Amino acid sequence: MNVCTLLLDQWISPVVTGDRPPPISSFTLTPVTNNTAVMFGGATDNGNSNKLYMITFTRTSVDILEVPNPAGSVQWPKGRWGHSSVPITTSSGPHLLVVGGYFVDDIWLLDINKRKWKELVSIIL
Repeated sequence: MNVCTLLLDQWISPVVTGDRPPPISSFTLTPVTNNTAVMFGGATDNGNSNKLYMITFTRTSVDILEVPNPAGSVQWPKGRWGHSSVPITTSSGPHLLVVGGYFVDDIWLLDINKRKWKELVSIIL
């Protein structure tokens, strides 16, 4: 992993700790605060991913935490790639809105503080 520091116009290789994701493409990386972001979904050699990572950045390091999927009766989106995501701040705190992707047609909302998903709608095309 490399990070570009725009103020210094240079690339650095930060120390990476935590739960490194596998090689992956077509995921979303959405900023939540000045130093945190949420990574979701993507395409891997093993198929579509529905893994969720909370990433914390400092000037010299990156810490990655995989949020486990509890399975069972808990709502959790299907694996996807090529989707869109956007941060939303509500009175109850920060959320992540995830829309569509290949090959799904649904919309999900993640409560970032509680780390709980809720399906908002399934779009039938």
